[in-house]
Amino acid sequence: FDGFFNAFDQLTEQEAFSKYEQHSNEANIIYLNGLRGDEEYTMGVISHEMQHLLAHHVTPDISQESWLSETLAEGAMLLTGHFTDQPHVNRFAKSPDRIPLVTNSYVQYGPQLLFAAYLLDFAPQGRESLGLLTRMALPGREAVESLFRANATEQKGGVAFDLIFSNFVSYVFQHSSTGSPVPEYLNGEYGILVPEIASYGKLGAFPASLEGKLYPYSFLAIDLTDELPSTAVVRVERIPSPTAATEPSCSQKASVLWKPISPTRIALYAVGCRPGEKLDEVHFRLSVQNRPSISLLSPATLAR
Repeated sequence: FDGFFNAFDQLTEQEAFSKYEQHSNEANIIYLNGLRGDEEYTMGVISHEMQHLLAHHVTPDISQESWLSETLAEGAMLLTGHFTDQPHVNRFAKSPDRIPLVTNSYVQYGPQLLFAAYLLDFAPQGRESLGLLTRMALPGREAVESLFRANATEQKGGVAFDLIFSNFVSYVFQHSSTGSPVPEYLNGEYGILVPEIASYGKLGAFPASLEGKLYPYSFLAIDLTDELPSTAVVRVERIPSPTAATEPSCSQKASVLWKPISPTRIALYAVGCRPGEKLDEVHFRLSVQNRPSISLLSPATLAR
């Protein structure tokens, strides 16, 4: 570990042992790896772990989902001017389909750091957004929805997390293509750089199709040999997973959507489900026709 925070230290020794069979130092403590020998990196770790400590102190009875907790901790590093987690973003850009933003298992930090930057730039409260999220008595996606709903009275129906995630995907690709650092409010003087997002696959002459898989609340890039013609029909569908769980899961419920990134690149992303304890792959089939096909038209369209 580079560092960590132990929540049991914020309890009395009696409470820690009687309830959890743990011990407490009865103090606010951050534990650090003193062998790093890198002051800037260590200060970033302190910022990260300090956020965890403060969050647990402010809302001790609310168990934040790990992905949101780490988003806030990475955001604390950005707010305090420590950009030492660039390597996590570099690794994420090589395989974003395998590193989801929303997860209840291992958190890699790359998408969480970029989502923190997105919140700082686009949440209605700007740089106050991370503090507001920390104090919310909500565990995960609902907290982010509440954040965007505040001060947005024109959006009476609320702001769905899946829409926020879609905008986040565009944010990442935009900064990957322009090379401008995030967060944007720093005006490009310093920050985190988003490397080129690695290609998941390539489609040649149309019509063409491709099958693949990604984790829910992750995304990937598909390159096209030629630009999409104006008559192109793009269709993405979820297909059965050979190892789908018997209980309802993201592999059975998620939606796989697409959006154009450039004339010769599109992005696919999976939303519309609640990830479980185990990472659950969503299988998809992408097809591109160079003209509308009767098989792709709905009965209502045919009737017209």
